[in-house]
Amino acid sequence: NKIMHSSNNSDDGTTTRKRGKGESNQEKSNQETKPKRNESARVSTFDGIYSPSFKLAFLILAMIRVFSAQFNIMTDCDEVFNYWEPVHYMMYGFGFQTWEYSPEFALRSYAYTGLHVLLGWIAIPLSGGSKVVLFFYIRVLIGIISALSEAFFYRCVRSRFGGAIGNITLFFLAISSGMFLASTALLPNSFAM
Repeated sequence: NKIMHSSNNSDDGTTTRKRGKGESNQEKSNQETKPKRNESARVSTFDGIYSPSFKLAFLILAMIRVFSAQFNIMTDCDEVFNYWEPVHYMMYGFGFQTWEYSPEFALRSYAYTGLHVLLGWIAIPLSGGSKVVLFFYIRVLIGIISALSEAFFYRCVRSRFGGAIGNITLFFLAISSGMFLASTALLPNSFAM
């Protein structure tokens, strides 16, 4: 006997199968009792372990990244002279220009710093004209963008590997000193993370 299978997709995203000739009721009931993942729930129905929602994960990470933007030091001189200075130069028309950006050598493009100039222009009305406040607003915006991408990463890990692995991922993203330092740094390798 040949077993005939056909599948129909229902509105809720589940797949139903029609039982073919020779397929037992036991095989059908085993397929119906497999656990399903519910992405929008706070508790993962896949493995029964509490797993924070995307919104909660983003809020946790965003608080930590904003704290990093406010209190983290700049650990690399390239961040100051190769990225913050050109951002200042592009926004205000004066500032230091390193030899990598000079037209004579042109080793670096202004494209990467230009993205951060856009963030600066968004934050100018909020800064009240203070360059120091503007500097921190740009760092906070970089941290929030980083927290958003980390929250998306957490959600993908949770949906692919389950709530327990998702929780571990969120925990290490939140406490990692490397993420704390790199998430608000104005460096291309931080941007590439």
